Amino acid sequence: MKDMKGYFVPIFTPFNRDGSVDEAAMRQNISYLIDEGIHGITLTGSFGEFPLLSSEERIRLYELAVDEVQGRTAVVAGTAHAQTEETIRLSQAAEGAGADGIMLIAPYYLLPSERDLREHFCAVAKSVTLPVTIYNNPPRTGVNMRPEFLAELSRLDNVVTIKQSSKLFFEVLELIRLTQDLPGFHVTNGQEMWAFPALLMGAQACYGISPLLLGRKCIEMYDCACRGDVERGRAIQLRISIIRNALASCKATPAACVRELANMRGLAGGYPRRPIVELSDDDKAILRQAVEQAHIQRVSSSVAV
Repeated sequence: MKDMKGYFVPIFTPFNRDGSVDEAAMRQNISYLIDEGIHGITLTGSFGEFPLLSSEERIRLYELAVDEVQGRTAVVAGTAHAQTEETIRLSQAAEGAGADGIMLIAPYYLLPSERDLREHFCAVAKSVTLPVTIYNNPPRTGVNMRPEFLAELSRLDNVVTIKQSSKLFFEVLELIRLTQDLPGFHVTNGQEMWAFPALLMGAQACYGISPLLLGRKCIEMYDCACRGDVERGRAIQLRISIIRNALASCKATPAACVRELANMRGLAGGYPRRPIVELSDDDKAILRQAVEQAHIQRVSSSVAV
């Protein structure tokens, strides 16, 4: 069983100009991240734009990633869906494909109650033997799960971590406090703008797209947190903050901005799938400025499509 600790990248889904999934580009981006030392990748999550994908496309991406990774890093399949039965189907397909874990958000748009959520997560967790990551993502689901409720969910048998992406740093700390003595469980920080402080305070994993841009520097920051090297880790976090501030400043959807940043860096960013369109010139200018300020270098041309 793969360890769900470390720096994980919620990898975006590259598309061809005609809107089809660019499988070759996905393989190249995964290979690049593995070479940079990433601890794990997550497919078809928020940055993977899973609402734009059919269930069959998502399952194909699980299979592709497992095949490309060949056990070299952890593969976590985003299996969230508004319907419990479809979430179960996707989760079981991820297990069948050989994924190392699954990640679940609250069913989106429906604004479920805590009772609804408890039943949903319990049903999905019981349907597989894989480690489960529960993901609190209030901006995307419309529901902010309280730290106390998340602490309750952390006691489900195969829930190994909760990815806390609350907009309040206090809620990250509170979840750490409430679960710090729970064997076999750890908190994952989901807001990359404060990844280093969260790791110093007891989170044992973090998610973010910055390894696509800063490569192994992000892994170095994680290692700095583990050994208490505050000054070195702080410097890397400030470079990450430039990137995250630029994403927040753009009008385009974050996944589209990450795709454009990947293209700027020489990675396989690809094209958007409708209804998402190409970035405006203003947004591209914001991202170019961030690339310069964060001293992001282009990768070798051999990596790009």
